[in-house]
Amino acid sequence: MPGIPYLPDHMIDAPKEPPRLYLGGDRGGFELARVAVDWTDRGGPFEEPGDAVTWPRSPSAPGPVVEFVFDTAQIPMRVVVYSYPEVGADGIPDQENGTETLCSFGDASGKCWYQGGDGDDVRVAVRDARPGDHLVIHAAWPVLSGDGAPGELDEVSASWLCRLSGRDGRAVRGPGHPRPNP
Repeated sequence: MPGIPYLPDHMIDAPKEPPRLYLGGDRGGFELARVAVDWTDRGGPFEEPGDAVTWPRSPSAPGPVVEFVFDTAQIPMRVVVYSYPEVGADGIPDQENGTETLCSFGDASGKCWYQGGDGDDVRVAVRDARPGDHLVIHAAWPVLSGDGAPGELDEVSASWLCRLSGRDGRAVRGPGHPRPNP
């Protein structure tokens, strides 16, 4: 089962505020739109999607691997990527035509994985995404320093939107990841 190994609390305790998520492997990339957040266990915001959703289009085409980076080194306990080939006029995805992928931690052999540690920003990678795909990236962090009830784990979570664009097949990659040879 995908998940993170035992790590010290200071590496996985939820950030104080919801992080931002960027396409392309570095914080200077395209910032994704946040569509939902529940940061109430940290005293933060709660927002749900409205009756219509706007999908910002990414500036570059996906390749064999599309990378995202959080602006936090705090490692999520769960990252899930939902992929939809199309959405309705209101921007709401058709749940029947989508896929849900639970990302593995540190194991790049699957369709989706994430990694972090040593103070580095957490990175998420998705394999085989196609131009036109509508991705929802959902992440959740444990709240280890809160006032939760004994035996219960509080958590915070957020979801971001990314509509992949482009037709030239170029990969959206961060530094240190060379492009594949054509």
